[in-house]
Amino acid sequence: MTWSEKAHQAGVFLTIALGFVISLSTSLTDLLAILILTLWFLAGHHKTFMDQVGNPLVRASLLLFLIFILATTYTPASFAEAGKTLKKYRELLYLIVFIPFLSKEQYRTWAQCAFGLSMVVTLIVSFYTLLFPPENLAHDFTGSAFKDRINHSFLLAVFLFGVITYAFANRLNKRYMIGLILLFILGMVNLFFVADGRTGYVLFYLLFILFLAQQFKWRFTIYGLLVILIFNFALISIPGPYQHRVYETVDNSLEYFRKGDSETSTGLRLEFMVNSYHLLSERPVFGHGTGSFKRQYSKLAEIKNLKHKTVNPHNEYLMTGVQTGLLGLGALLYFIFCQFKYSFRLSPVNKNLALGLATITAVGCLGNSILLDHTPGVFVIYFTAVFFSALNISEKTNHT
Repeated sequence: MTWSEKAHQAGVFLTIALGFVISLSTSLTDLLAILILTLWFLAGHHKTFMDQVGNPLVRASLLLFLIFILATTYTPASFAEAGKTLKKYRELLYLIVFIPFLSKEQYRTWAQCAFGLSMVVTLIVSFYTLLFPPENLAHDFTGSAFKDRINHSFLLAVFLFGVITYAFANRLNKRYMIGLILLFILGMVNLFFVADGRTGYVLFYLLFILFLAQQFKWRFTIYGLLVILIFNFALISIPGPYQHRVYETVDNSLEYFRKGDSETSTGLRLEFMVNSYHLLSERPVFGHGTGSFKRQYSKLAEIKNLKHKTVNPHNEYLMTGVQTGLLGLGALLYFIFCQFKYSFRLSPVNKNLALGLATITAVGCLGNSILLDHTPGVFVIYFTAVFFSALNISEKTNHT
């Protein structure tokens, strides 16, 4: 075995391991990403760069990153600030690095299993912390284990979608299916009765509706929607984190639209979005430049005499649009479009999972800066590589 082959095998191992650590540790995620990049060079995969660019998802991610680079040439932000923001979008470059190490179906399956195992560990730690809370968390536990409540609920919702998808894909194996359904129920209990994250609630409902549409005829899908509505109203009637967050969101939204009250978490998010749209409208085509959001929002806050300033509108569409205009926003939408379009070229199970990934990317960008934020950004790019690296294999097959 040559050195390049050894580097490739090590890269495969670390890429699969990355699926395990994404939900557990930011530091380990960054460390593994650097090591995988190093092995990518040592294995000689940089020599096949143009072949990898043939993958439409790779082209879309590189296009978006190149637009962010272009936007550094006219930004009013300092070089350091622009570079800091550009660094936060570095996961867009990971896609071309991960794909060569996921060339076999076996590796892609192991990567999914690695993430699933990490989420099982997350559930165990979350329930253990709930039952035996440390003194510093006794009155302030939000259900999260390794990540904050937003990312915990985000990862848990997509994990549950994967679990129920695999359960129905293996329904001929009764024991396996029952085991996955029990895990699904356990995860639901954690999401709705332990965790305290609205992002997870929204994504769970959307992904479950997608699951119903994928697995059943329209008549049964409608029945499923009725079950979801009944489930939602039942949860609202039970005191707990879900009831609290729903009431809080509704009350805060009404207060904002009636009185312009932005002294709540929901009110602040709505205010950030409204003002970010105003910034986008100032320079709609090319935006204000990479790293400019903080500076431009601060100036607008002074003009409008706003009490609160922000560096993040919690909306990736607006975050990208303010910095790179409709040019960058179009590239972001093209990336999501490619996720939807090319998912239909995958095997049945991976197609369903990839459609779920496209859904969480599209919807997640509405409520969070999903690519700017580390954990969801790495997750989206990693699983884009896991699912769509198969396109590289099919393209080679078609040309032989």
